Amino acid sequence: MAIGFCKKLTRALARIVYRVTHMAREFLFTQNRRVSFIIGGTQKGGTSALDWYLRQHPGICMASRKEVHFFDNKLVQQFPSRLRLSYYHSFFHSCAEDKLWGEATPIYMWWPDCLERIKAYNPPVRLIFVLRDPVFRAYSHWNMERQRGFEKESFSVCIRRSQGWEKKSRVYSYVSRGFYSEQVKRIKGLFTDDQLLFIKQEDLLKNPTITLKVITKFLNLSPLPQIDKQTIHARDYDSPISRDDEEFLRHVFFGDVEQVERELGWDLSDWKGID
Repeated sequence: MAIGFCKKLTRALARIVYRVTHMAREFLFTQNRRVSFIIGGTQKGGTSALDWYLRQHPGICMASRKEVHFFDNKLVQQFPSRLRLSYYHSFFHSCAEDKLWGEATPIYMWWPDCLERIKAYNPPVRLIFVLRDPVFRAYSHWNMERQRGFEKESFSVCIRRSQGWEKKSRVYSYVSRGFYSEQVKRIKGLFTDDQLLFIKQEDLLKNPTITLKVITKFLNLSPLPQIDKQTIHARDYDSPISRDDEEFLRHVFFGDVEQVERELGWDLSDWKGID
């Protein structure tokens, strides 16, 4: 047990030294470079696959890890400005100047103040948001937390309990994260249309090559070649979502989905359970 603890401590210290080293480099030598694009969206919505795909593009350099969690990190946001930027840019220490720098942290779409911080950091930044059917997103989220050991209740109980307490919970927000319309309105109120691209997870899953052409065009880059589909961080399910739970959530989300249709000009019949 003591050996295991020592190994964990050693790894933690190594990560700290690694981060501090690259922060110091950025603090001393970084220029006025900014991250060019940021991927947000809904948790369990396909951002891991998109992050992987874009890492294959020769004109892009993604952060050294997915989910930097810079703009939602309250502690880091309290750092002095230059130190704060050095921390963020240390995740791009291996990126050449001629590459587009990008990162993917889904929660930026939903967590308070992230969008405003992003705008203050780089007003002309380009933003890509991936949205997924909110019913299956909720079930996938619950399944992940159950497998992690954070959730003991059944999905049926979780989605029917009072939603007020879990609105801004990073763990238990199975339902509240799926109300996209207000999130989309906030985004569109802060950024211009030419800065924004919204895509459906279902399109990325079924037709990655076509969807990626849309994304690279948005970023003013050459298209990626034909690539194999990737499924990243997929988890097994003990059983599919029950019909009763799916119908319950279809009803819960129906009005919001209609608002998203109007905001984005999408046909979301599949999200409304309409064949």
